[in-house]
Amino acid sequence: MKKMKKMIAVLLAAVMILGMNLNVFAAEGSEPTTQSTTGSISIANPMTGMEYKIYQMFVLEGSDGTAYSYRVLEEWKNFVTSDSDAKEMLEIYNDDYVRIKNDDQEGNPYKALELEESDKARLASAAIAYAENTENGISAVGSLPNKENETSKYVLDNLALGYYVMSSTAGSI
Repeated sequence: MKKMKKMIAVLLAAVMILGMNLNVFAAEGSEPTTQSTTGSISIANPMTGMEYKIYQMFVLEGSDGTAYSYRVLEEWKNFVTSDSDAKEMLEIYNDDYVRIKNDDQEGNPYKALELEESDKARLASAAIAYAENTENGISAVGSLPNKENETSKYVLDNLALGYYVMSSTAGSI
């Protein structure tokens, strides 16, 4: 009986080891997956009665999975070059690309945008004010009206990858 228990234990250990190896085998001839070019924005638990507007500022132009390149949309160039908050934090280089001012100047135009939380809030507020000024000709890429007790989550799908700013009737988000 003791030998039988040992044999079963060894057999179960072998099955477990083989089973763990099965999920790492790759299918022959399979193509690598391509990176998605679209994404979505979700609002969980939206405030009752609020309308949300989404504006795209920058579009993702290239990525190797660790580094990114963003192009400023034409209608936002004036904001980046003339708004006092934006001028302090951002710059346009090579005519269309945007980066954090004084961040990795010598080389990596694919550096992801990184700002302090307080700077992000300041930039978002300035961008919303710019977008909502009708003279600037900025159109929302999406709008999510929230009707009372309609849903606990909103999703806006099929958005081009990039940087977005969102406003609500309560202010910038």
